Amino acid sequence: MAHFKHVGQIHRENGNGKAEFGLAILSALSVAGLHSAINPSFFTLKAFAKKPEERANAIQGLWIGLGLGALASVSVGFVFHRWIPAIVSGATAAALFGIGMGAVNSNGISNPTMEPQKLPENVGRVNGILHIENRRQVA
Repeated sequence: MAHFKHVGQIHRENGNGKAEFGLAILSALSVAGLHSAINPSFFTLKAFAKKPEERANAIQGLWIGLGLGALASVSVGFVFHRWIPAIVSGATAAALFGIGMGAVNSNGISNPTMEPQKLPENVGRVNGILHIENRRQVA
């Protein structure tokens, strides 16, 4: 346990708080990584969370992301005995939750589909598999 207490006092080594600032940034980025591992992008939430079942799944994912972010934030505080990084990562989790809820509750995108891409002339489909035709002419 003494080892963790020493690790928690790392901010005192350089005297100007750079290590604590770095820890705050790293913990916030970790929370963002947890959030993005569970939840789709802002565009995806905005475009496809229109049906009740899709909306419910999106909201459930946002709550799970918020819970994991809060757990990670509290863990940072306990392990390093510094609460500024924990507060910063907790605020990051709350902001990502709010942004996601804003996307889910928005009017959505009127036409989220993408235009089909045209295949080049020498590429075709045979039984659903792309096939490249060899059109070299031999003289």
